[in-house]
Amino acid sequence: MIHYQNILTGRYDFDLNETINESDWENITQDEPIDLVNIDDRDLPNYGSPSASDSDDFPNAEESGDNVSFEASSSDDDFLMPNRSPRPMSMSPFHNHEILIWIISKIVQISLAIHMMNIHHNLQRAVKLLHLKIAREYIVIKSTKKSWRLVCRRVEQGCRFRLTSFNDKHTNMWKVGRYIKEHICDMGMCRDGHFNLDVEIIANVLRVDIEKTPRRKAYLGRKRAFEKVYGTWEGSFAELPSFMEALKHFNPETIVEWKIERRVDVIEDVFNYVFWTFKPCIDGFVFCHPIITIDGTHVYGKYDIKLLIAIVTYSNRSILPLAFAIVVNESMKTWSLFLDHLHLHVVKGRRGVALISDRHHGILSFVYNSSNWQVPFGFHRFCLRHLKANFPKIFKNVTLNNLLWAAANHC
Repeated sequence: MIHYQNILTGRYDFDLNETINESDWENITQDEPIDLVNIDDRDLPNYGSPSASDSDDFPNAEESGDNVSFEASSSDDDFLMPNRSPRPMSMSPFHNHEILIWIISKIVQISLAIHMMNIHHNLQRAVKLLHLKIAREYIVIKSTKKSWRLVCRRVEQGCRFRLTSFNDKHTNMWKVGRYIKEHICDMGMCRDGHFNLDVEIIANVLRVDIEKTPRRKAYLGRKRAFEKVYGTWEGSFAELPSFMEALKHFNPETIVEWKIERRVDVIEDVFNYVFWTFKPCIDGFVFCHPIITIDGTHVYGKYDIKLLIAIVTYSNRSILPLAFAIVVNESMKTWSLFLDHLHLHVVKGRRGVALISDRHHGILSFVYNSSNWQVPFGFHRFCLRHLKANFPKIFKNVTLNNLLWAAANHC
């Protein structure tokens, strides 16, 4: 910790851009506070020493009218100017020493705050690794700057596992309070993987091997591993018809609608659109509120395709999915196909159905030109969440944005 000792003892030959190693923190603890005021004289910077001709009693400069002569030290070579006498010992390169001390104290405070964050992160990582090792899962029920609480994910089975940690205000250290470490729950089958296994843990495991491998080989190796586990993107599209046939086989009366494109320059059919809805969803719509919400989202991967979905709610405010579609893009053509199939196979001529959506131009263009979604057969309204998200783009006022949401909730 030589660098910080130089700062705190008054030596000014430091570099604020220097990075701090984790090992440096081992020399700074809360049990040994650093006094910024009580500084030993031998640690003060050397700006010159008295010449041999001067006695111990220095003359008063104001009385004699002459400057006291000093021999410049080697550290002052860069500061000497031609035809100028060396500066007196009372001169300091900083005009205000108190400002410098304040800056140094702020640097130490920020550094200690970062250190506390690292300690909290290490605690979270240790708990996560422990639960991966013992094949148990937990959920965080409280996470603030002052406390961190978690319980077993299967607490409904009577598992009493608890862990509470807090930031001690006296020592400014994270401490473990209540801790019941025994899990009595049954993990069962983890089909979706461990709940607490995140990307950061996986990255740390793979990092050691990746660092030893050339970058291109590591990238191609990762790609090949994904293809062996999940298949290729082209293979997934090729298997899509078989997948839909399996849905229809194991879910009788499931409806599937295709839209493909035939090109002269391509041997295979080009995929554009597939729509499907399950028979239980069609039958359940009769008992739900006549309010359908539609939206689209990205399907991230090699191809920028979209997933369209229609949902409805019923009396206990739960969600029932009605229909799905995978399309090449969101446009008037794809939204027209989706809404036509939705009305044909799910709505089936039911009157008074309200359609809620965002202001996508494809949806607006079709709805305004389709009698199926106009009065008296249907109604079209806008999604309030999308309106609230886009409201600040024109009206940059937080109060108005909150009033918009409050007004809509009271309608």
